[in-house]
Amino acid sequence: MKKALASGWLAAVTANTVLTTPELAEAARGFYAARETEMYEGLLGLARRYLKEGAAGEGLPFWEARSAEAASNAPEADREAVEAAWRRLREAPSLHVRRGPDVAVAPRPAVGGQTIVLEPRLVRGPDDAGVRFVHDVDVVAIVELAPHVEQVPALYEAVVARSGPTDLSAFVTALATALARGWLAFR
Repeated sequence: MKKALASGWLAAVTANTVLTTPELAEAARGFYAARETEMYEGLLGLARRYLKEGAAGEGLPFWEARSAEAASNAPEADREAVEAAWRRLREAPSLHVRRGPDVAVAPRPAVGGQTIVLEPRLVRGPDDAGVRFVHDVDVVAIVELAPHVEQVPALYEAVVARSGPTDLSAFVTALATALARGWLAFR
């Protein structure tokens, strides 16, 4: 039910954008399609995990085929990389970083009230949907501001000045994530 309501709401936002801002019609339709695909794939993954748990030990090919899921250590590997970046941040006497070599800031569609708008995102190519927030922290601001400061507290103050109140622990996690994913690189 929740998925149906969310899809209906996003469809209404998309239709509103198409009707009121024709120049964003293609971006709005693409955003809607991508978000629905993302939701479908996420729910499919949950269903497969549920089926895998339910079929465990049964040995029935019918259920095993439906519960097939590629084993992935991506979330664990990402967490380990973020923790390693966090440790390096703690040990470093100062913050000397630059934007990652293949990272750009580019406009991408997002929901802005009752319409689809274009907002800056970190991207790695023309087809990349991009990232704006990590743990509710504006990582675009972090990546743009970090090369211009030498201490993490100064970066935190600059991000707060630009983006508004920001949870400190979420900020540190977002900064470590930016380093782990290569959006920022140590000099």
